[in-house]
Amino acid sequence: MEENLQPTADDAVDTGGEDAFEVKEAVGFMLFETSGIINELGPESFNNEESAFELACAIDDVFTMLDEGMYFEVIVMLESDILERMDGFANTGEPDEDDWVTSIEGQALLYPLLTETIELLESML
Repeated sequence: MEENLQPTADDAVDTGGEDAFEVKEAVGFMLFETSGIINELGPESFNNEESAFELACAIDDVFTMLDEGMYFEVIVMLESDILERMDGFANTGEPDEDDWVTSIEGQALLYPLLTETIELLESML
């Protein structure tokens, strides 16, 4: 039986133990995982080559903003700029015209991971 190796917010943050990650570290972990998934997706998973590049750049921008403590701005960017570009399957069952990620597999991996990342960030505010 294959285990689900997809990281979740619960994996990253254990509020009951001394070894628990701080929330910022957990968010960084989740974003690192997001970058890894993006890099592993094939070109057929994206609307076009530019979409893959724009998504990778947007995630890099999020890392920079996180390092600068711009948590609210990171949430806005994740919700407005990034999730809206990979929410077609979650909302309608098919990719939207403006989705960067157009494969169901890509959206199925990335959308919930970024949603959990936003939830972690919201706990920091």
